[in-house]
Amino acid sequence: MPASDYQYWLGKEKEDLKAISVRGIHRRDADDKTTGKGVYGRDVKLPGMLYARVMMCPHAHAKIKSLDTSAAEALPGVRAVLRYDDPMVPPRIIHGWDPDVAPHIFSPNYTMPTYTLGHEAFYEGAPLGVAIAADDLDIADEAMDLVKVEWEVKDFVIDVEKALEPGAPHVYDYMTSFDPNALVKYRYASSITPETETIEIAPGWEGKENANNIKKDLTFTLAGTDLEAGFAAADDTIEFSFRKAEVWGFSPEILSTVCRWTDDGMLEFWQGGEAVPTLAIYSLMVGIPEDKFIPHAPYAGGQFGGWDFSSLFPQACQIPVGAFLSKKTGMPVKVVFQRKDEQFAEMDEGIHNIKVGYKNDGTITAIQIDAKVAQIHDMGMLPDTTGGGHFIESTSIPNVKGRSICAFLNKHGFGAYRCEQQINAQIKQQVFTRVAAAVGVDEGTIALINNGQEGHDMAYVSEFKQNNRVPDIDSLGIVLDTAKNAVNFDQKFHAPGEGMLPNGKLHGMCLCPNHEFSNGASPYPPEYAVWFLHLSVDGGKIFMTGHRPDCGVDGRTGFCRIIADTMGMKLEDVLYSRPQEALHSQPSTFLNGGGGSVTFTSISWVVVATARVLKNKILAKAAAMLGTTSEELDIVDSHIIFKADPSNSTPIEALPLTGMTAISRENTSEMYYGGYLNMPFPPSPASLFISRCVNIVEVEVDPETGGVEIVNAVAANDVGLSIGPETTEGQMYGGAIMGYSTSGIEEVVYDPPTGTRLNPNFIDYKILTMADLSEVECHMIESRMGYGPYGSCGIGEDNCTFCSAMMPAAVYNATGVWVDYPTTPERVLKALGKA
Repeated sequence: MPASDYQYWLGKEKEDLKAISVRGIHRRDADDKTTGKGVYGRDVKLPGMLYARVMMCPHAHAKIKSLDTSAAEALPGVRAVLRYDDPMVPPRIIHGWDPDVAPHIFSPNYTMPTYTLGHEAFYEGAPLGVAIAADDLDIADEAMDLVKVEWEVKDFVIDVEKALEPGAPHVYDYMTSFDPNALVKYRYASSITPETETIEIAPGWEGKENANNIKKDLTFTLAGTDLEAGFAAADDTIEFSFRKAEVWGFSPEILSTVCRWTDDGMLEFWQGGEAVPTLAIYSLMVGIPEDKFIPHAPYAGGQFGGWDFSSLFPQACQIPVGAFLSKKTGMPVKVVFQRKDEQFAEMDEGIHNIKVGYKNDGTITAIQIDAKVAQIHDMGMLPDTTGGGHFIESTSIPNVKGRSICAFLNKHGFGAYRCEQQINAQIKQQVFTRVAAAVGVDEGTIALINNGQEGHDMAYVSEFKQNNRVPDIDSLGIVLDTAKNAVNFDQKFHAPGEGMLPNGKLHGMCLCPNHEFSNGASPYPPEYAVWFLHLSVDGGKIFMTGHRPDCGVDGRTGFCRIIADTMGMKLEDVLYSRPQEALHSQPSTFLNGGGGSVTFTSISWVVVATARVLKNKILAKAAAMLGTTSEELDIVDSHIIFKADPSNSTPIEALPLTGMTAISRENTSEMYYGGYLNMPFPPSPASLFISRCVNIVEVEVDPETGGVEIVNAVAANDVGLSIGPETTEGQMYGGAIMGYSTSGIEEVVYDPPTGTRLNPNFIDYKILTMADLSEVECHMIESRMGYGPYGSCGIGEDNCTFCSAMMPAAVYNATGVWVDYPTTPERVLKALGKA
């Protein structure tokens, strides 16, 4: 049966797609990036531009008692000094849970208190005190060294367990009360119902004497869960704990922002990053209305999640600091951070205690999770925070309960960097690996036995597919066979500790089965005010205007592919300007940024909808000119054709269509819910996760040195449908390397007596590179079961997230002992009793 007979939102068979999922199409950004034409945030240079540095706190928790900037102000080449006590700097501290802030942030949970330029810092590396604009960065750095600060160094806490002890130093000592319910703005609130899941949030606290830094105490329970009965039904149980160290995200391009004021009082800025900033937040920080900002979005040098519109991070100070320095000097100002100021903590630091009940055949009957996590993990997306998310989303395990106590810490900024789902993946992987070892099978077998969703088996999922006209394909079976065959897994796999090699090293393997993410599970509501664009016709070509940064996922080509196939245009007749050329004085065409999990799924729905609007307008006008009805016409290869006689065609360029537009804001309710789309949307965001993926890693462990070498890796993903195959493979490959890096070697090291970082650079903070893992064999399966346009799935985060769980399991298979994250030589030797 044709795919379009199944999935009513697809519209076309794959063989009829001429741009989407077609290999060999030249990327629109390739020439820019290989010739230097592409402008990144760090490339922006305006006439007369000054350069600025911001002071960063050298203590884990400190307050400025006195500040002497006189020597810095006198240094030749210094053009302006901005102090925290300057009258133009608002003294307000911005919280994600403030009533006038939270509505403008995607998830208030993963924000932290942010000053424009404050006098108190709650972690080492926080921007505060003073910013200096000078003729060049060397002068700005020299001037900063001349600033004299008298600090009031305060008590701090950087350990999760210690932060939760009664009497622990109060991280935010200015807060006398905290209500965690103020953070409860769940992204998936509509899917949390008594029929599916329940949540409980413990009360907050009031009064410093009662405060112990609890940000949230949250319990999640799958509907129908009876832990006592579930454990009683098990043949055996496993109880274990593991600790996940903090790791950093990173971007090749250090964040910088250029600001200047126009003659009519507008603030124009250029900023590299993954997403368009939330102007409502900057309106509070700068003190001007939102419509007084002119944002530009140059190329971004690989943000990998990054800081974006959804959060408040230390980097948020760049725009207001640049604005105030520009106002002081009357010149454009570029605010530039250093590498040590530009690292973002992951959201997976914590201590996890898990109990699992299972039958002898590998059926898991119950899971209980108790976690204590750092502030960097608490997203408020349920059940993600408790670590049970992937059990709910892709297993038939009937009894699942998780509790997570989240602690405030005196640590660096945090956010969705390289994906927020890693704790879920790490807990699920350890459960699957331990149960598999106990019953003598591999993790793939455990996944097949327990495959399902929300406690339901695959018969339930199959019925869902049939009711929603989705192809009933065994996604897990296909990707599992694909991945296993790629590495000859069944012949190589062995019990833990039984893989001695002739070279004296220990051989280990880990198979990680999981689900593709739901990003793209139907469009976000049309009132979601950051995803809108403008299409127009001129000279027979379609021009797309959508103000957004591009962090490497090839949005320029991908969106053009979607528009071309949606409208029936030749790909060369669809044009999307370079980021630096998309200049807009209003945010009306913000398409936003986003990485590989949302760019061609959730975000692309507005592209599809607007393209259909423009196509209908073109057909209506052509019909009037040709004396027929629009129902009799279609667009094929940039020609208006008569459906009954395709040879009777007229080139689009021959019709007087110039000036015709479609703007996604002009009538959102009609566009999304009316006749323009000519079809209903796919299932809601609460729909089942039906596409699966499998990663396999093969390692050799040196028992004498503790060194772990990756010798083979494979990723098999059911991507639904790849918008751009080469880009999708790049996402799979890059994500896998990042995941193996975070679970294998990455770790932020702190100095306990001072609470400061000891490795805030890429000399001391190690990451895997292409030289360490030169090949990841990537296999794409295209089932068209994704909920994104044309059946696409979110892909960018998956391999990174799931591979971040795999190295301890692979080392366990090699050695027979478990090692905490990351699996560094020191930890391996300690686990082997040799250190």
